[in-house]
Amino acid sequence: MNFRFRDLREDAGLAQKEVAAMLKCDQSLYSKYERGVREMPMRDVIFLAKYFLYFCSQFLLLLQIPQKVSF
Repeated sequence: MNFRFRDLREDAGLAQKEVAAMLKCDQSLYSKYERGVREMPMRDVIFLAKYFLYFCSQFLLLLQIPQKVSF
């Protein structure tokens, strides 16, 4: 399963070590998940999907805040 978690992680400004800590695994195992060497457990896929959905929704909310225009 290639879910492009690397792209999401990098867009969020997170290191592999930080995501691994969220998943309670070591960085080398998480690296294997990203590279497709090991299959990520579904519970971790769901956790990251929820985390990145939250991250993306917060980012989108920031974009929707109207900016004060001065002339």
